[in-house]
Amino acid sequence: MNAQASGTWSAAGGTLTLCMSSVDSKGSIEIEGPGGKKMKLAMPQMKPANTSMAYTCAGATLSTNQPMPKNTTMTTSYARVP
Repeated sequence: MNAQASGTWSAAGGTLTLCMSSVDSKGSIEIEGPGGKKMKLAMPQMKPANTSMAYTCAGATLSTNQPMPKNTTMTTSYARVP
């Protein structure tokens, strides 16, 4: 899947929020069923959405913690490039 989005970021009180104003996505899903039968489907077009996550900053590193389905969390770290 390939996607490109635009929007704004804001941060307050330890919460980082992405407010998408537009998004364009393309791609496909390939499913293999019983007996090895394969089916290829187009990915549904993504829609603009707001996403909020907890964040921390330390030195040149930004870390985010985003809740995911089934009570899991996706943690991502970004490092400043000199």
